[in-house]
Amino acid sequence: MKYRYAAIPISLIAVMLICTGCVSTETYPSYLSATSTYDLRIIADGPVTNATFCIPLPVKNGIPMVGSRPLSPEDFRKPGFTVSFTQTPPDYPYSGKISDTGSTAWFVTISADSWPANGYDLEIANGSHHLSSSRGFLETRTPIGNESVLQPKLNFSAPILEPEGVLFTTLTRYKNAGSFPQTVPAYEVYFANRNTSLQFSTEIEGSNMWLEGPDQWRDNWYSDSINIRLRGNGTGWYPVSQYTIDGDFWPAYGYYPDLARPEWQKPLT
Repeated sequence: MKYRYAAIPISLIAVMLICTGCVSTETYPSYLSATSTYDLRIIADGPVTNATFCIPLPVKNGIPMVGSRPLSPEDFRKPGFTVSFTQTPPDYPYSGKISDTGSTAWFVTISADSWPANGYDLEIANGSHHLSSSRGFLETRTPIGNESVLQPKLNFSAPILEPEGVLFTTLTRYKNAGSFPQTVPAYEVYFANRNTSLQFSTEIEGSNMWLEGPDQWRDNWYSDSINIRLRGNGTGWYPVSQYTIDGDFWPAYGYYPDLARPEWQKPLT
């Protein structure tokens, strides 16, 4: 489509000149926020009975947490389910394979005599919006040891990140940031038809967001997740020889500002 241009009336020019002094006094960066989200989902496509799941929790400073929010068994209670927290799960076989990631593991045990058709679904969010400074940001570049991550991890080494270079004058990305495979143990015992498929997934994610300039939203985040699909009965701790608990550890995704710059040092209002 071709656009036609017409002469601007004198009256409209006067209005535009008056409004020149009405531009926004917004300073950037602004609208800083940090959010952590935890998800847990267990669902089957057929009848499941006498089920017990022992699932690793997100941990920070040795405490089950989502961001700055401590977790408790009450957060997981639903009608028809029995819930407890433990650091000593039954018949745990992986003590010698745990990576030293500087934090103690915690597990939530969820049991039900009969698993409901709609499964078990949980989401917990913890956020801080309109932060007064970047000191409230999550450390999404190196979350292990600083933020909530799933523990324990087996034979895992935290990735070493290298800056890709400065983008948009003040923002950096990391060239080898991406999804790093990991193995995290979980316990699943239940009875089911051999053709019944059960899907289990859990994830902790943390993100920062801010307004860099007019209509220029930027963010960075990390995520830590595991998932598995089983068919037939659940038989105990996974991974075992024929199954693995596959997961993804993904740090330092997005843009990272230079927090030493003067615009990041001032208090924000």
